[in-house]
Amino acid sequence: MVVPRRRPRRTSTPGARQSSSRGPEHLALLVAEALDALGQPWAASVVFDEVIDELVDLDGMSASGPHRPEGEVSNQLVLLLGGLWERGWEPIDVHHVLRRHGDGRAVRLLLALIAAEAAAGGRAGPMPKRWRHQMQRLGIEVPEQPFDGLPDLGADEVVPRWRETQRLNVADSLEVSLRVLAQLRCLGRLSPLGDPPSRWGVPTVGPGPALAGEPKHFGTIRALLAKAESTSFPAEAEAFTAKAQELMVRHSIHDVARAADANDDLVAMVRPHRIAIEQPYGPEKVQILAAVAGPNGVEVVWDDEWALATVVGLPADVELVELLFSSLLVQATQAMGQAIGDASHRRAPAFRRAFLLAFSRGLGPRLTAASARAGRQATTRHGTSLVPLLARRRDAVRRVTEQMFPDRSPMRTRMVDAEGWEAGNRAAAAAVVAPLRAATDRPDSTTARRS
Repeated sequence: MVVPRRRPRRTSTPGARQSSSRGPEHLALLVAEALDALGQPWAASVVFDEVIDELVDLDGMSASGPHRPEGEVSNQLVLLLGGLWERGWEPIDVHHVLRRHGDGRAVRLLLALIAAEAAAGGRAGPMPKRWRHQMQRLGIEVPEQPFDGLPDLGADEVVPRWRETQRLNVADSLEVSLRVLAQLRCLGRLSPLGDPPSRWGVPTVGPGPALAGEPKHFGTIRALLAKAESTSFPAEAEAFTAKAQELMVRHSIHDVARAADANDDLVAMVRPHRIAIEQPYGPEKVQILAAVAGPNGVEVVWDDEWALATVVGLPADVELVELLFSSLLVQATQAMGQAIGDASHRRAPAFRRAFLLAFSRGLGPRLTAASARAGRQATTRHGTSLVPLLARRRDAVRRVTEQMFPDRSPMRTRMVDAEGWEAGNRAAAAAVVAPLRAATDRPDSTTARRS
């Protein structure tokens, strides 16, 4: 493994900083100075490196623990993560943002920090299933009782332990960890999807959050959609997808009918869920999500700054929308690759953006028509009582979305490449689409909204 090497350290000059204090206060000031330098690109190359050099000197003179530079940065990182959870962020969100801007070492450091923060004490109750699901996706093992703390790893030891696993020297370790700290400090506030860790265990009214659990039939639907994506035979893909959609409709109708029998409060049942949209072409990809969400009674709000889409709807609807979006995104990517072929001019970003936009616009009418057909079939079988209930579902979703995002505005698109638009339209016409959900109401719009 090749270990990055910093350039040779500069020798002191009459204008260089001189340190008369070597205590914790001085250490905190140096860390703050490094972070300020990272926020000023014109000074970062000089001031930041000078601070790193001095921190390395301090590291050699300090005892182990929080009084070492790495320990100070490590403590600040763990503390900052806890603050992000209270401001609406969740592990998957932070991982997505850092992965967009950081290198592999930074992402691995983040995973170590999340694991250490999750094992720390001071929470109000046990970790909810939604967070455990995210930890599993990130490959982080969390014990059943995660709040007893890890006696052999304090917050100040996370960065040093990570450095050892990455085989870095102290200078490179400080550089990466300080850059991660600077990036995390830039994260503002997100609309919360559920209670933060400080309120875990506090009784709440209503069902658990979206994606807290997964019924058995979801696994069958996932397997069918995976087969539809992998086959090269359109008829076979159509059969797999049609069967998946049949299961979706069947269980959707069952959920709606059960809610009617129980006289459930649909507003209390609505849950938000965030989907990280991979770059490039995030705004264009989220239009595909919006095309899927609209006919299924789900709203979409797009955060362009962090490339995060929030979908709002009943838990089962949200889960199925994400499943179908993932499947159609795979189909769109494959079709775009075929459309580009050997034509070098089609590799341009303008062609790809236009292709994805046209693909989403072409899907909209087909999905809405399929949804209407399924709605008519469901009404014939279950009676007209489903119609007002579905209208209540639509109103409940809109009310929750407006409460969460009162300042949202329609998302606008720009001029696109004509050839890419035509290719995207052809791909949308060929995409595998079957009846989606039992829904008799035609959505007002299938465009994403922007917070």
